[in-house]
Amino acid sequence: MKPSKIGLALSGGGFRATLFHLGVVRCFYDAEILQSVRCITSVSGGSILAAHLALNWSRYTGLPKDFDAASKEIVEFTRADIRGRLQRRWLLAWLTVFPRILGGESWKLTNMLQRSYGGLFKNAALDSLPAVPDVHILSTSMTTGDPVSFDSTGVSFDRDSITDRIPTTAPHLSFAVAASSAFPPLFPPIRIDHKLLMCNERQLPKAEYLTDGGIHDNLGIIKLLAIEAAGREFDLVIVSDAGGNFDWAVDRPYTSLVPRNVRASDLLMRRISQLQSLRSDHIHRIRIGESLPKGPNDTASGPGLLHALRNIRTDLDAFSLTEVRGLIDHGYAAARHTLLRIDVGGHVAPSSWADLSLIAGPAVKRWEPEEAAKSAELKLRLWSSRDLVTWLTACMVAFYCCIPILLGLFAKRKVDDLQKVTSQYEMMVDAIPLDARSALVDKLTASVKGSIQEPTPNRKVGRTFPCFGVATGLPSGFSLWLAVEKKGLIWPKNGRLVPGPDNKWEVPKLDEAGGPESFSIILLVADQRATQRIEDWLDNGRRTHNYEDMRNRQGTKAIARIDGLSL
Repeated sequence: MKPSKIGLALSGGGFRATLFHLGVVRCFYDAEILQSVRCITSVSGGSILAAHLALNWSRYTGLPKDFDAASKEIVEFTRADIRGRLQRRWLLAWLTVFPRILGGESWKLTNMLQRSYGGLFKNAALDSLPAVPDVHILSTSMTTGDPVSFDSTGVSFDRDSITDRIPTTAPHLSFAVAASSAFPPLFPPIRIDHKLLMCNERQLPKAEYLTDGGIHDNLGIIKLLAIEAAGREFDLVIVSDAGGNFDWAVDRPYTSLVPRNVRASDLLMRRISQLQSLRSDHIHRIRIGESLPKGPNDTASGPGLLHALRNIRTDLDAFSLTEVRGLIDHGYAAARHTLLRIDVGGHVAPSSWADLSLIAGPAVKRWEPEEAAKSAELKLRLWSSRDLVTWLTACMVAFYCCIPILLGLFAKRKVDDLQKVTSQYEMMVDAIPLDARSALVDKLTASVKGSIQEPTPNRKVGRTFPCFGVATGLPSGFSLWLAVEKKGLIWPKNGRLVPGPDNKWEVPKLDEAGGPESFSIILLVADQRATQRIEDWLDNGRRTHNYEDMRNRQGTKAIARIDGLSL
């Protein structure tokens, strides 16, 4: 006997769930019970199919070619690498800055996710959903921990035993599906407030943040049972459960952020599913992990393929044709097995979807272990050679990497230019006759005044003694030095002197290892060429430990001296 009123719950599980449920829905179509579905509750990946199914109800319940055409839109959507495309655009927006300035909130991951769904749902509003079947798209409030559901006439906030109902048709259907499928490890929560719902502030006084509906109920059954308890009558309640296999992870330390959060979410959803007991005679579950008997014409999966299907990643990235076909085939076979078991139209449905190869490729006969392991992995998806945004991002990364190199080259060019100018200056200076050069130095340093206050003249000093004094008016390009002078020969000492803010300079320890003859201390002003010559003379003395007198005094001028010193 065919039921006339069916309640259908579509579980979460990313595109794995979307494709598995598509196989279930096709089996319902072939078993001639799809038109009996009166209410659908959905979570996450199940919400993607539920919204598309409701919007295109006449196509899904029409001719087989119309069903196939509508289904092809879902298949193409699951192969479009939605999550990868969004991440690549988000990364480019951060690297280029301007899109974030000009686009503002539009470059958030969840807003881009809404736009992706908007393309699939033709930017339909909530009130575009039909009255039959009555669709409820489920989300979870991270603010309160309570479930939130969207339907054709408004939004329901289920607060324990009380439901706060806000009638509204303002949100787009894409917003509701994005809120239902914002898997926490991959997408941030979505804000909902009275402005977005276009309701009075007292109806929603504070904003709430919505995330994946599977956090509260990954099967979507709690809402369906609540609707039944409120007075809706169903002959049959069916749960399409695409929840993945939860296996031990012995060799995985989960040190990375995303895999660790995915694992934590899987733990939570698994625990919720374990706590949900479906023991009523009219409630039946179609499980992705259920082993199926294989008839002569069946495409039912063997143990290896079944294990691979259950372990396909919970994600919204690009699914291969092998994954697409395997999930749809298994959803169809699992639904047919359940319908046969409960004697509801299963004998009418053929063993498989006849024209599936036209939209999802050839049937999967064998799944190699390497391919199964690859399907289970969560992929980063930051690179796609077919996506222009990938190449733009690579160019931006290369540009940012080149900035230090370009700055270094620019600085080197400036240094080279300065050295060239300095060299030209030195050549010009060398070409000046000695008398003229001395006169030039005298002219440039005419305003320089200096004194040596310690030591005082005509006194004995130790081999190490302090020196200090004052120097003012030192022009740019000239430096200050101390030197010992004996019989007209000089030995520069220590390094260049740098007067402080009060114009005082100081050498705490000046070493003199000469003989008993008297010597003088002179305060010199030196131009750039002479300064370089003094520094080279000091460097050579440190290397050879031999400080011969410095005979070339060109470019220097003595501005103070202390005579009559002896050791």
